[in-house]
Amino acid sequence: MPGNGKLQPLDIIIPVWGSWHLTVFAHKALPTILHESNLPAMAKKLDVRVIIYTREEGETMLLSILPRLQAVCAVWVQNADLPLGYKDAWRYGFGQSFRRNALSMLVAPDIVWSAGSFAHIADLIHEGKRL
Repeated sequence: MPGNGKLQPLDIIIPVWGSWHLTVFAHKALPTILHESNLPAMAKKLDVRVIIYTREEGETMLLSILPRLQAVCAVWVQNADLPLGYKDAWRYGFGQSFRRNALSMLVAPDIVWSAGSFAHIADLIHEGKRL
């Protein structure tokens, strides 16, 4: 945590494109991320920004779910027409985080999270652990 009293910045980087991944993210993964003991709890402890890398078809589909994320933290949707896919998106996201002196957390779009996972990660960051 920075010594200036500000919250530690953390970028959650989520690359998601393709119909299957977009559907799973919106209907399975996102509800677990938005559980009160996950992203909302983390956003009280850290300066969280969610960066979603997607392709053109994903931007349209994500419009309906963005307000739920934006109610919790800053959200940045970036068009990701990247040749090598997810690895490029994560690499690009690391660069964005580095430029704002933020930690990075990589999140796959097809993973469901147990209650309290994000709050626990925030606690570990506050303890000075680097994951």
